[in-house]
Amino acid sequence: MTEVVDLRDSNDQIKVFDSIARSKITLIDMRAGLLSDTLALLEEIGFFDLARSGKINLAFMHLIGSTIASFSEIESTADVLAGLNHFLVLNRTSTAEFFKTIDSVGKEALKRGTGIIEIPMLDPVATEHVEAASVGFGDFEKDPAYSFVMRGKVRTWLKKANAQIDTAKFNIN
Repeated sequence: MTEVVDLRDSNDQIKVFDSIARSKITLIDMRAGLLSDTLALLEEIGFFDLARSGKINLAFMHLIGSTIASFSEIESTADVLAGLNHFLVLNRTSTAEFFKTIDSVGKEALKRGTGIIEIPMLDPVATEHVEAASVGFGDFEKDPAYSFVMRGKVRTWLKKANAQIDTAKFNIN
């Protein structure tokens, strides 16, 4: 079940966090700019304490773009998530190298996560086709109404991205 909620609202917080015991996996996908507030909320309600005590299994996937701002939040997030599974997901939306050659920015920050998941870059034209279709990547790839070539590029990209995710070893029971 998918539902858009506002985690700043207590009633929506109840919808998400009170249902965790009934769900094998709960995925929270938040928009940019809400990370610090969401981490503070999870600390306040004792969510991280439950994860640290082994009462819930948490895998935090921290999506990182190739910007200084994105890298700057790794350290503070890693401090809050100390002792928990904190995977850094390098989302390649361009040919940027995530500061691999600039030691002062990239290398130290990337050491703060439990692991790194590198999502390969999808061909920009394929990305535009998926966006224009307003469907998920999996749905796009399977629907013969869309370009054979673009579906093939998306299919190959999905296989590579899923292979990277599979290497993360989330330990979800």
